[in-house]
Amino acid sequence: MLDIQYIRDNAQLVKTSAKNKNGNPAVVDNLLEVDQKRRELIGKVEVIRGKRNKLNDQLKTTRTAELIAQSKELKLALENLEPELKRLEVSFADLMLQIPNVSLPEVPVGKDESGNVVVREWGTKPQFDFTPLDHVAIATQNDWLDLERGSKVAGYRGYYLKNDAIHQC
Repeated sequence: MLDIQYIRDNAQLVKTSAKNKNGNPAVVDNLLEVDQKRRELIGKVEVIRGKRNKLNDQLKTTRTAELIAQSKELKLALENLEPELKRLEVSFADLMLQIPNVSLPEVPVGKDESGNVVVREWGTKPQFDFTPLDHVAIATQNDWLDLERGSKVAGYRGYYLKNDAIHQC
């Protein structure tokens, strides 16, 4: 996840990166707008909390009806602002998760993985006279995994090792 200060300082670069990754560049504008409102509201809430803390210190020594009324006003003001701040914080966190990382300039832009470029290959590729299987197919074929019970217990991608697979670990 990108730092919000980086996004503020490099908004156009982040928008371009979102567009290059087939994302929505408008998310960056939405994020910056919510961030601005959030920072303003945090400032207001902190000022009110500071005033309330000072007032509470005064109330410890001097208890007057005027000070109690001021304390109640500040408490009411906080009760009005804090739900809005909470809503903005949730919106901010959601938008931050939608911002993609910035790609390096040399990364090719493509619609999907077909636009990828092979930079280099290492070694020789083996040639088989059969269709190779992946590790899940091999383990299932040899009765080494219990995917059904594992996914019930641990969720998606959960599994249990069984039979010879247990003894090989």
